[in-house]
Amino acid sequence: MGADQNLINSVKRLGPSRLRDDSGWISALTAIGDYVAVKKQQFNEATKNVNSVTQDIPDVGKLGDYKAEVDGLLKTMKNVPAFMPKYKKAVNRYNEIMSNFEGTKSILSLAAKKKLKLAGVDQDSPKETQGNISDISIYESAESIVLNSDIMQNRHTTEMTDDGPKYVFRDANGVKTGEILVKDWVDEKVDLVSDSQSNIDVLHTLIETNGANAKINGVVYAEDDIKQKVTEYTESMWRTGSDKTNILFNTPLMTSNGSMTFMDYYASQDKIYVESMRDADQSGEFLDYEGSDANDESRVLARRNILKKGMWDKGEEIIIKEKWNEFVKMSIDHMYNVSETRVVGGKGKGKGKQRKVGANGYVRNYALSEDDSSTGEFDPRQEWVGTKTPDDIDKMAQSINSGEMFRDWFNHLYIPIKDENNKTVAFNIELESGTTIPNQISIEKVRLNLIGSGKLDTL
Repeated sequence: MGADQNLINSVKRLGPSRLRDDSGWISALTAIGDYVAVKKQQFNEATKNVNSVTQDIPDVGKLGDYKAEVDGLLKTMKNVPAFMPKYKKAVNRYNEIMSNFEGTKSILSLAAKKKLKLAGVDQDSPKETQGNISDISIYESAESIVLNSDIMQNRHTTEMTDDGPKYVFRDANGVKTGEILVKDWVDEKVDLVSDSQSNIDVLHTLIETNGANAKINGVVYAEDDIKQKVTEYTESMWRTGSDKTNILFNTPLMTSNGSMTFMDYYASQDKIYVESMRDADQSGEFLDYEGSDANDESRVLARRNILKKGMWDKGEEIIIKEKWNEFVKMSIDHMYNVSETRVVGGKGKGKGKQRKVGANGYVRNYALSEDDSSTGEFDPRQEWVGTKTPDDIDKMAQSINSGEMFRDWFNHLYIPIKDENNKTVAFNIELESGTTIPNQISIEKVRLNLIGSGKLDTL
């Protein structure tokens, strides 16, 4: 929680739609953005390689206070006649304390399960994990990021109260900076993008069927029909749990301007958002919290996410929904326009039945990597590529095996690394943006990722 809780409280209500008549709010945005980035980094480190957690134990010192009270109540109940008001009061208080303690074990057990979920552990089949940060929705609030980070780092004590156990947070000097009842923390929902995978798959199928596949199969573009299909999908998806925020904030689609999420698209059209990010980027050096080395890119991203959440929370749902339908149709239009009409099942170059590449249509896009500066590693996120023709797949396979530079499905440049026998063994990857990723990827993993059919978590 820490000394920056006031910043969180002051910024959480500010979205780009608010007029910037207070020159101090940009400074607050940059400060909290930096702080949130640091906390996300700490959360990722705290959840890495977690396969079990230790259940919290209430502070024994605090339990002593209850023991003394219970001893006094038992003495009263023993010595005072049952019809006396003092006896009845003692019984009620005793039952209240006992009920509290009986519920404590259950609440702390649920807290342990939530910690495992945050760490990305499959509780039905526990396994080693690399952390869950890339699966937690970008829509997560700044308060939640900071709170979960501190809890996963065990920066709290567990104390008993009449309302049940609570987590108490203190700074380095022992000064209390915050507290929360454990049951309230357990009740705070964790939105995982993977929970919305069903509707994400339906979305990709909708775009693929009416975009690339329709064009390849010679289907005439029917605008009104496509608008109706998009609207029907949106109305169904919108009512399903947290799918609307999971998908609109986290799922990138291909457009004529490249791959982007809806909230990236929506924010880019908001003049105040653009000006706010420009002012924040020009506000000076990043703030140093706890000596953290969170990289600049993650700090800028945290600032953007705070503003995008503000746009959503303060936006008009009907307008956002209309813009979303427009965005999906724009992706369908793009995929239709860039594809070529072919005769499915025919003979000759470029013809034949398409198949999904990568892992069931998903391919790691290294431009979406989550950099972990503490280890020098990163977690590249998968992106939907879908199907390719046999000719496209053959060309990609030939490029990988050629020993020459080539570009992948996302237009990233692969630069071969050769052994002493002049055989290509790995690649350096230069992103379309011009940045080179820190890791060298073996030719086997490149082949599995771009062609398939390998499992993404083995790459």
